[in-house]
Amino acid sequence: MKKNKLQLLLLALVFVAPVVIAVLMQTRLAHYEPEATKNYGTLFETSPQLGAWLPPVEAARLHGSWTMAYVAGADCGQDCLAELDLLSRVWAAQGQERDRVQLLYVTPTGITPPALAAPWLSHAREAEPAMPAAARVILIDPEGYGATWYPAAFDGTELRKDLRHLLKWSKSGR
Repeated sequence: MKKNKLQLLLLALVFVAPVVIAVLMQTRLAHYEPEATKNYGTLFETSPQLGAWLPPVEAARLHGSWTMAYVAGADCGQDCLAELDLLSRVWAAQGQERDRVQLLYVTPTGITPPALAAPWLSHAREAEPAMPAAARVILIDPEGYGATWYPAAFDGTELRKDLRHLLKWSKSGR
C-alpha cells in the first residue's frame, strides 16, 4: 500500500512541478529574462505600421502577406542593385513558402525606381517612416507592422534564416 502512495505522489509531482517552476520564474524571486534572442535582425522598439508610410490603398494591397521592404535612397547605384539581387535570392531560397512573401521597393516620393522584374513591387513613400535611419531592409508581418530591420550591407544568410523562422512559426500570410 505504501508503494502505491509513493507512486501516486511521484506522478502528481511530475505534473505539478513544471507549473510551480513556471510561476517561480515569473516572480521577483527567480525572474528569468533571456540574455539574447535568436534573430539576426534588429527588433523595433515599437513596430511601425505600414499604412503610416505608404498610401492606404497600397498598404491594404500588401496586407495579408509577409513583406521584405527595401528602403532605397534617392539614387540606386551598384550597391543598391547588388542588394536588390541579394534580396531576390533570399526570396527565391524560401522554396514553396516564397508565395507567402512579397518584395517591395520603397523609394522617396518623386524618385523614379529602377526597372525591376517580377516579383518586385515598388511604391513611393508619402512620409518618413517611424524607423531607424540606418534601416535598409524591413521585414513586415502580414498585419502590416514592422518586425525586424537590417542595415545597409546586410548579411543575406542571416536575413534568410530570420525569414524562414518567421514563416515556419507563423500561421499568417497563407
